[in-house]
This record gives sequence, structure tokens and C-alpha cells, in this order.
Amino acid sequence: AYPARESQEEQEAVATLLVASLAELGVTARELEYEHLGRTYRNIEVEIPGTDLAGEIYIAGAHFDSTSSVAGHAPGADDNASGTAGILELARVLSGCSFRRTVRLLFFSNEEVGMIGSGHYAADAAARGDDIQGFLNLDMIAFGAADEDLDVATKPAHAWLAERVTAAADSWVGLDTVTHIDDHCG
Repeated sequence: AYPARESQEEQEAVATLLVASLAELGVTARELEYEHLGRTYRNIEVEIPGTDLAGEIYIAGAHFDSTSSVAGHAPGADDNASGTAGILELARVLSGCSFRRTVRLLFFSNEEVGMIGSGHYAADAAARGDDIQGFLNLDMIAFGAADEDLDVATKPAHAWLAERVTAAADSWVGLDTVTHIDDHCG
């Protein structure tokens, strides 16, 4: 029922829906506002505080805006309603869980026009001195041919995380995985 989710108004409607959907799951969301070109946008964050290693942070995120308007397809169903649905499912599955390290689940706005939402989040995290150990980006996760593979890309310093994601995918997803490790990461 949502259009391309490109304009500020369209993205606001989706952000409101996401906060309400998380509340229905019993999950508290934090709304992180930022300004871009004179307009206010929101990223949405769910945090599961860690116990004894709470200062170490792992994040999974996806963007909820879209510019897709392919005839015959729902606007942005794959790019990136699929990733957004994945983060919602992670919130449902992980709610009530306890971890040694802090886990954050993020929904970014305004990504299709230059990674604006994630850029604001990253700048704020750096200013706070957040110790982010790893980030999983769920982008375009639900479309492809039967022989589609799962691509995991990272820089050499984070190869250990790519290896863990690949091992988990091999165990649970049933797709072939292709790991890309290089300094330019895609």
C-alpha cells in the first residue's frame, strides 16, 4: 500500500508504521531524528543492552526507503522492504534475549539518495565513541532465481565476521555463499 517511499512524507509514514509494528511485538524503539536539506527524517533503533561486555556493539540494519517502480512489482519489495522485514523479524526473535554484548537493530531512512540516514547514524556513533565491532547490512535479501547465492562482503580486518555469517548461512539458509574480502568492500 506504500508508494516508492522516496519522499520525506512517504518515509515518515513508513517510520510511523515501523515504530507501531515494533510496539505490537513488545519492542521499544528509539526514534533518531536528523535534518537533511531542511527536512526532518527518522532512523529507528532497537537496542538490546549487553551484560558484562555491553560496551562492545553489534548492529544489523536495513533501509526502508525505496525508489523502485518496476511495472508489475510492489514498489521496493526487494530493495528494501525485504531487508526491513528481516530486521523486524530479528527484533521479534531477539526480544527478551540476553547477550554479553550490546545488539542494535536499525532501520535507516534516506539511503537511496546517498546513504544519508546511515551517514548521520555513523557520525553520531563516532561522536559518542561507540565501540562498534560489526555491522550486518540486510539489503535485497528476498529476491532471486532458485540458484541465487548469498554475497558476504567485508574488508580484510573483518574477515572473521564474514566467516561467521557464511557459516551461519550455510547451516540455516540453504543458499550457496560467496565471500568477498578486499579493501574496497564492494
